[in-house]
Amino acid sequence: MKGPKNVYRKNFSLIVAFLILVSITLIISLIVAYSFTEKNIESQFASRKDDVLKATINTYNDFFVTRIPQMGLYNGLMDTSSARKYVDSVFHDYSFVKSVTFYQISLDNKSNNNNRHRNKLNIIAQSIYHYRQGNHGGISVTKTNDAIDQYYYTGGRHKPAVNFGGEVITW
Repeated sequence: MKGPKNVYRKNFSLIVAFLILVSITLIISLIVAYSFTEKNIESQFASRKDDVLKATINTYNDFFVTRIPQMGLYNGLMDTSSARKYVDSVFHDYSFVKSVTFYQISLDNKSNNNNRHRNKLNIIAQSIYHYRQGNHGGISVTKTNDAIDQYYYTGGRHKPAVNFGGEVITW
């Protein structure tokens, strides 16, 4: 004797609807995943771009925040050997600095006919030291002795042409 045959009804429209639903869900999930991945990559790029910018300008910030104000601590009492040490350390630590100029000045209240003065203040640049970075890491020094304070004419007023702040740094 043979057992009864169980025959299931196949509803092809239900199977097709299920496959369409699964396909649409898969396509929607791929689009959402792509959108989230794109936003994640953009945010990582922005944060790393900020980190790279901070790392790039870190030496410039260090130079302008610490090394240039360090000159004010000497209060004009830097001699040529300490100036050379300072310049050597600046050239070694900061590769973007190409030259440094120091002025040795004299201030007095004597009126001298050879030098210009204003309100009994006589400012004379006695010597100018110009340090440049050499090709092979050496330092070349150019010294100007007996430099006279030069004046230039701007808008009806004479102004000194020498920067009396102590140093001029170029890059």
